Amino acid sequence: MACFFPEGFDTDQDIFAMKVRAMHGCAMCMFEQEKGHSVLSQKGLCKLLHVLNFLRIMMQAFQQHEHLCWQIYNGSLNIYNICRYLMTMNRSAQALEYLLWASISVELSIPLMTAKYLPWIVTLYCAVCHCYYDNQADLQAEKFARRALGKINDLAKMEDVPTTRECQRAYKESSVKLAAMIFKRAVYVARKRPKTRLKIKIQSTLKDMHNAPWPRTMTERILMGLFDSSAAQFFAISEALWDSTRKPLQTKMPSEPELQNVILELLSAGISILSGTASESPIALTPTATLMDFAITGEKKIPIMSAIRFVKLLFQYKQQDAFSELAGEMLQVLSGVEGQSFRRAEMELALLDSFKQSAVFSEEPCQKRQHD
Repeated sequence: MACFFPEGFDTDQDIFAMKVRAMHGCAMCMFEQEKGHSVLSQKGLCKLLHVLNFLRIMMQAFQQHEHLCWQIYNGSLNIYNICRYLMTMNRSAQALEYLLWASISVELSIPLMTAKYLPWIVTLYCAVCHCYYDNQADLQAEKFARRALGKINDLAKMEDVPTTRECQRAYKESSVKLAAMIFKRAVYVARKRPKTRLKIKIQSTLKDMHNAPWPRTMTERILMGLFDSSAAQFFAISEALWDSTRKPLQTKMPSEPELQNVILELLSAGISILSGTASESPIALTPTATLMDFAITGEKKIPIMSAIRFVKLLFQYKQQDAFSELAGEMLQVLSGVEGQSFRRAEMELALLDSFKQSAVFSEEPCQKRQHD
C-alpha cells in the first residue's frame, strides 16, 4: 500500500477517496471480465484469487484506522460478491478463507459492529457457513454459526440506545438465519447412531408418516424448540434439505437409514406447513414479500417461490407421489399470478413433472422384463 499512499492515509481525503475508489474499481472490473465467461478456467480462477488477495491487503492496511471503517465495509462487500460467484462455480473451498477474513475484519471494526450493519454482518456469517457445508465440513459450519450467534447476542447486550423496530427486526432476522445454519447439521446429528446398534425401521416414503398434530417426530420437536413461527420453520427445513452439490435432475436418497428418516421427516414437516395441518390456522400462499419477511413478523404466510423451491426438493428426494400432487396444486396457483419469474417457475415445474412421468414409464418395461 505504501506505493499507492506514500504520504500515508491522513493526507487530502478527496485524493485518498479517489485512489481507493479507483483501486476497488480496477479489482471489480477484472472480476466482471472473468464473470462474463460461461466457464471459469483455472487461469480465470487464479486471476480472481489475485484480486481477492489484493482486496484483503487493502482491508488489512485500513484495519488500524477506525475512521476508515467504511473502506472495511466496501472491501467486505466486494470480497463477498466475488466469493458468491466462486461458490456458484463450485469453488467454495477457495472462497472460504476470504469470506472468513471479511467477516472477521468487519467484526474487528468497532464502528461497524452495530445494529445498523447487522444484516450485512449476518450475510457474511451465513456465507461462511454455506462454504463450510459445501465443503462437507458440517461440524465447522455449526461451530461457526454458534459462534456468530454468540457475537450477535453480545452485540444486543451492548446496545445503549433504546431498541427500535428496525433493530428488533435486524436481530430477529439474524437469529433466524443463524439458527437455521445450526439446525442444518443438528437435525441430522441428533439421529446418528453407533454402528453397533440394531437396524432401525426405515420409512421408505412420505405415506409412512402419520397425519397428526405437531410434534409428530424428533425433527418437528427440534423445529419447535428453535423457531417460533411456521415461516421460520419452513425456512429452516428448506436450508436443511438444500444440497448445493446436487444437479437439478439428480434424484437420490442417502444410503444411511437414519438420514433417510430425517429427510422424510423434514419433507413431511414442510408439507404439513404448506397444507396448514402443522398449526391451527391455514397457511396462505402469497406472491409478495420473502420467506424471511414472514419469519420475522410471524405471519402465517409462505411466498409462492419458496413453496415451489420446496416442491422441487420433493422431486430431488424421489418422493414422486407427493411431488405430483403438490406440483399440480402449485401450477394452479401459478396460473393466477402474473410475472416473468412465475412463468419461468410454471415451466420448470411442468418440465420436472413430465420428466418424472417419462422416467416412471421407462422403468416399467425394465421391471417387467426382470419379472419375466
